[in-house]
Amino acid sequence: MVEVDGKTGTPEGGTGGANVTITLPVPPANDLFANATILYPSNGVPIISGSETGNLISVAGSTTQATSSGENWVANGYLNAPVNQNAWFKYTPTNPGLIYLSVNSPGSHLIAVYTSFNGTWVGGCAGTEGATPNSSFSFAGTSGTAYYICIDGTIPGPFVLNVATFYGGPPNQSSTNS
Repeated sequence: MVEVDGKTGTPEGGTGGANVTITLPVPPANDLFANATILYPSNGVPIISGSETGNLISVAGSTTQATSSGENWVANGYLNAPVNQNAWFKYTPTNPGLIYLSVNSPGSHLIAVYTSFNGTWVGGCAGTEGATPNSSFSFAGTSGTAYYICIDGTIPGPFVLNVATFYGGPPNQSSTNS
């Protein structure tokens, strides 16, 4: 119940109207797997690392108002961590090669990579609060394969996801908790 008292110009004991605005938090557009933000290789910038050339895409996001739908850490045995607030991205490389994912965040965000909804688990890693990068994971990407990237906020908040794809060097798979 809401009571409003003291409307200007209303005599004591009189009635009047009041406008109340309630703003509900809105989850990010890519809160659900089905609404994953598509990251296009053509939107990246060229990069060089040692003898390898590649492409870098950086995208800002947030898990602040996100829900916990669409991720199942326990079922895939990943960290035995509970589901947290997460956001989804989809990346399909145009060339085979090493894909390096990193998250910069003042909070703590996990990275998980799949080829379908709670399906084939590619890998991932936990985050370390305040570290730069907060978490990172690399794997050998296949040209034309769609990879679904889940950024899971164990400590929700803003983040920047970096997707670097390298061509030419021997790919390996690793994860780092900085």
